[in-house]
Amino acid sequence: MRFALLALAVALPLCAKAKVDRGLLFTLEKAMDKTLEREVLDGNGFLLLGYTRGVYLEGSAAVFSAEVNLAAGPTVSMFKQELSKEDLARLRQKKLDKLPVLKQAMRRLLFDLAARLEPMGGDEEVVVAVSLVMFNWENREGLPWQVVMRAPRKKLTEIPTTKRDPAQLEGLIKVEEF
Repeated sequence: MRFALLALAVALPLCAKAKVDRGLLFTLEKAMDKTLEREVLDGNGFLLLGYTRGVYLEGSAAVFSAEVNLAAGPTVSMFKQELSKEDLARLRQKKLDKLPVLKQAMRRLLFDLAARLEPMGGDEEVVVAVSLVMFNWENREGLPWQVVMRAPRKKLTEIPTTKRDPAQLEGLIKVEEF
């Protein structure tokens, strides 16, 4: 009887569900930074203004957020104190063109993060949030301040890579723009 209790006392901690630890979050933060730099910002690390930060809320979600400037452009300086309407329009168009690229990368990130967050529970969500930083003189029309995508981890991991059609993702991934 004592042996059985001793064996149970040793086995219970080993059987306990693994936790999402800071080391895993750190690894996933760096992976998200690399994805944003490579796929959205054309390798320009200077446009990644706020490195990714991950937070795990046990029983609820793993949340990853970053701040980006979608495109570099002319800026106001002591040598150039005013930008032309053409410069502003070109910069705005560059950012509008990059927005769908960002959203596609965020969808892929949701799947990649979900696959690597094995210790999470089945009903917990994976959330990716990207804030779009702009200068106050830029025209924000058509550009959100923030894009947030979220989905249940378990459902993300159940869809094979080859079967991720857009219609299926529409019902699975919740997209919010603020």
